[in-house]
Amino acid sequence: QKKKIEEANKSPRLDDLKSEIDALNEMASDIAISQLMNGQSIHIKDEYEIEYEPVYKVTFKKIK
Repeated sequence: QKKKIEEANKSPRLDDLKSEIDALNEMASDIAISQLMNGQSIHIKDEYEIEYEPVYKVTFKKIK
């Protein structure tokens, strides 16, 4: 019974975290595109000083 309650509580939290990660990724992409359009270079480092480079990808979705 306790395990079921823990699983029920974990699922909404996990969904919230996934949504937050998606929003942060979208924000980082928007910032990178803005910098690129302004002719600026893009540099991202994490808390361990590991550098990341942008990977550009264009996708299309059907308009409803």
